[in-house]
Amino acid sequence: NTFHWEIRRGVTVVEFWAGWNRGNEILFLHELDNCRVFRHVIRRDRTLLDEYNVTAVPTIIVFKNGYEEFRFAPNIMLKVTATKDQVQSAIDDFIDSDTGRVKTDYFFQNYAKSEIIRSFMTFINKVR
Repeated sequence: NTFHWEIRRGVTVVEFWAGWNRGNEILFLHELDNCRVFRHVIRRDRTLLDEYNVTAVPTIIVFKNGYEEFRFAPNIMLKVTATKDQVQSAIDDFIDSDTGRVKTDYFFQNYAKSEIIRSFMTFINKVR
């Protein structure tokens, strides 16, 4: 699926959107820094609504390496009240201010290293 391919790495902000709610369109998304931004038009593919439990539009979801981290859902008037600064703050939580890169979870980083070491040791034992 193209959607999953697009959100798999880094920080991605997705707006789940419907043309009938054009009056509540989120206009600041393309002004966000340190992320990719996509608009998912629900009329084209409704399967993602169930997968991500989107019950109203517009809904903004911030993904990090393919996993949902933050969600900004609309109010009863189907308007997202989150500001550009609030969404940017959610994004910035995942960016290392020194390098400008996506932070790696310490647990994941150590887990990946241990898997590499385990695979290497298995290989060495087979070669012997």
